[in-house]
Amino acid sequence: MTPIRSWKLMGATVLNGQNDTSNEYFTLDDAQKINTFALSTSLGRLSMWSLNR
Repeated sequence: MTPIRSWKLMGATVLNGQNDTSNEYFTLDDAQKINTFALSTSLGRLSMWSLNR
């Protein structure tokens, strides 16, 4: 299996806003970074845990 095919079979789900640990936040800057990563690796799926957070 090629690396591109492997990446297409994987995905990432982020917890936007404040995370379970009180001092950890997923920011808009973090979203831009993971989007850039997803596009550069052909990541198969990118999702958020909950849109209403």
